[in-house]
This record gives sequence, structure tokens and C-alpha cells, in this order.
Amino acid sequence: ESIEVFVSMETFLSLDTVRFIRACHPAVTVGLNVDRYRLFDHSIADHTLAHPRRHVTERLRAIAALMAVPWHEGTDLADALGPTQRLPQPHVLINTHGAAPERSFSPRSVQWLLDAIHERHPTAHVLLSSPIQARESLHPILHAHAAHVSFVQADLPLTAWMRHIAACDAVVSTDTGAGHVAAALGVPLAVFFADTHYNPVVWMPQGQDVYPVLPQRAGHVDSFDPTMAVAALNEVLRSKKGQAYGLQA
Repeated sequence: ESIEVFVSMETFLSLDTVRFIRACHPAVTVGLNVDRYRLFDHSIADHTLAHPRRHVTERLRAIAALMAVPWHEGTDLADALGPTQRLPQPHVLINTHGAAPERSFSPRSVQWLLDAIHERHPTAHVLLSSPIQARESLHPILHAHAAHVSFVQADLPLTAWMRHIAACDAVVSTDTGAGHVAAALGVPLAVFFADTHYNPVVWMPQGQDVYPVLPQRAGHVDSFDPTMAVAALNEVLRSKKGQAYGLQA
């Protein structure tokens, strides 16, 4: 099918984007035309990098203005999903894996999180979201918490996956898309980062009940600060939504 508008948010142009544009011939292209290339019809470059998150937001605002569409600060994701089924008992979702090994929890960290959650709420049911290939290493952990832990069904369609998140009372996740979905749906979130500066500043999900956990040393999400982690878990387990469902620290 023909593509009317293609928008790129890349700061550094990838070969895939160039190939895509050449193959699909969008009627209008929007992107960052920096000095080294002039690929796009319209430039939304804003090179005031004093605050990276503001830089990203300003690019989004510029796209909205260019497309003559209204800009608003909220999210329509909850409305798009419709009514969410209320689960009969408190549920916490742990998303164990990110986009790289250093952004994924080890079994030891998953065990720590399960122990910390059940210490605060022994009857909470924990849903584990993990790739199929990683589940074997987690089975011994499930055995120890058999009554209150289960895996999320693998290969769920995106909408069904979002409904799982929306139905939970809290989400614990590495730095990846699950956290952004939880924040957009207003589900209390403890998000664990592998670095101490760039990602927490630029990419941390925005929301009222979002609690970051930074590593004691940059390089791997497993090196999280346990004091900060406990504080974040306490916050998400006693959030307004958690209290409404009977989940309290």
C-alpha cells in the first residue's frame, strides 16, 4: 500500500530507514536533517540538547504542528483498550527481560523480587513475563512460590498483552516497552535501569506512579540498589490502585 507520511525520530540515521524510504516512496517524509545528510522533505530538528527529554518532546510537538493535528499531554491508551477485567485477587506483573542481556534480570534477581513482593503481600499473585528460552532457568523459582506465581502466556497479541498489564495492580519491569505501557495505563510501576544517567533521564516512562531503580554501578540491571528497590516496591504496592484492590504494603 502507498504510504502518505513517514516520520523518523532517529537522531542518527540508520541504513534500514534509508532502504525503507527508497523502497516505499512515501509522499512526505519528516525527520532530522542534520548537516551530514538531507534525506527528508521536512526537518523537525531541535538541537538544543540542554535537556534530552525536552528535546524528544519538542520533536513530537513539532510533528504534531507539521501534521496539523492536536497535541495533548495525556494518553488515549486506556480508552482504546476499553473496560479491563478485574482480577479476583491482587496481581503484580514482573517483566524480566529487556532488549539486551544487561537489561534483563537474572534468575537470582527474579528470586529476590518474588521474595520481596511476597514478604509485603503474601497472597499477591505474580505474573512472570519471560521469553520461552529463558523460562527453564526460572522453573525452580516457580516451584518455591508455586501457589502464587505463573507465567504470562507466550506470544500474546499486543492488545492482549496490554490488557494483562492493565488488569494488574502493579508492574515491575526492566527498562523496556512493558514499563511504558504500564505508565500510559496508569498502573503503578517500578522500573529498573542498567545505567545511572542517560536512559533514566531520556527514556524513563512518565507517570504519577513511576518509581525508578538505578544500579549501584552502571552496566547491568542486576546491580540494582536494594534500598532503592525496596522503596520502589513499597510505593507501587501501596499505591491508590493497589489499595483499591486490597494490595497494601
